[in-house]
Amino acid sequence: MIPLSQPDISTNEIDAAIAVLKSGWLWLWPKLKEFEELWAKIADTKYASAVNSWTSGLHLIVKSLWIWENHSVFVPSFSFIASSNCFIYEWATPIFTDIEEDTYNLDPEWIQNYIDQKCSLTDNQLIDNSTWKIIKAIVWVHIFGHPFDVDGILEICKKYKLFLIEDAAESIWSQYNWKKCWQFWEASIFAFYPNKQLTTWEGWIITTNNKNHFELYESLKNQWRWDSTQWLSHDKLWYNYRLSEINAAIWIEQMKRLEEIIKKRSKVAESYDKLFSKHSEIVKTPTIKDYCTLYSRFVYVIELKTHHDIWVVIEHLKQQGIQSKNYFSPIHSQEFYVKNYNTDNISLPVTERISKKTLSIPFYNTLKDKDIEYVVETIVSFIK
Repeated sequence: MIPLSQPDISTNEIDAAIAVLKSGWLWLWPKLKEFEELWAKIADTKYASAVNSWTSGLHLIVKSLWIWENHSVFVPSFSFIASSNCFIYEWATPIFTDIEEDTYNLDPEWIQNYIDQKCSLTDNQLIDNSTWKIIKAIVWVHIFGHPFDVDGILEICKKYKLFLIEDAAESIWSQYNWKKCWQFWEASIFAFYPNKQLTTWEGWIITTNNKNHFELYESLKNQWRWDSTQWLSHDKLWYNYRLSEINAAIWIEQMKRLEEIIKKRSKVAESYDKLFSKHSEIVKTPTIKDYCTLYSRFVYVIELKTHHDIWVVIEHLKQQGIQSKNYFSPIHSQEFYVKNYNTDNISLPVTERISKKTLSIPFYNTLKDKDIEYVVETIVSFIK
């Protein structure tokens, strides 16, 4: 079976993990601090706080911005479900938004139209007239690693005084007009899951320039400890979102290979692009906008231009020894949201159409040319 993804782990990462085990110090220090300080430097931000999951990180951001039950937030439905769940944790209401036809990123025009038709400004606050909740933020995802329309969304955020929460989970090192993707936000979060460009096994990190937010992240992820010298002193109820020393040690070694890893992934993508270009009548390859001056790819997702059932294609590929996946199942159509928030009444035509046609195919650094050719040949021959 050709797997969908595969982490690129060298002996350096293995040695680093073993060194932590031998040290006898498995939590909180010193690799974790080295990881956070190194990432803050790389990301050109004042602060970075590592956590044990992407969901944990977004939840901390939601809490730091004091988004709660009286608030609503624009969230793309074409995303991983945690993008919305973290607001539900604090009883806020997601406003599911549609996406662009070509990049699959959130559509600024859709948001502006929603504001024009369904919102009002009261005391300099944007109110959703259907729920009477204050709209506080926009969650913007650089989908599959391709930057979103930063200028378009910043214009809306500034006009209506909305927070921009930047989901950079899939876009490590991508650039928008020669600027790193994570430089446009109130807070940004990165992911290092095994299928990402870099991995810590499990591990994520938040960046911010706001000292108060950073201090809150550090406290909340550690069960609301404000003074590390008083280890059993807790001011309020919260959770354990800490990251281990082993995870941090693995990432530090991965980061040393960033340029090498990005080049490998680009080479695999270019091979797919070249082979699929001969069959553009049946397959759409990833769009690359002019403003995307560096594309750090997370996955390789194609869109079928034919009327084939995507699940039939996935099953056929499985039978031929190729793993694949449909990206994404819209959040608003999933059972929890339909039952609890009546989201089956929402109409997001682009999201709904794209989600039925997108196919993620094997994509990782060490994917061999012969396997790339086999994947393309199998897809094309089946569709034709």
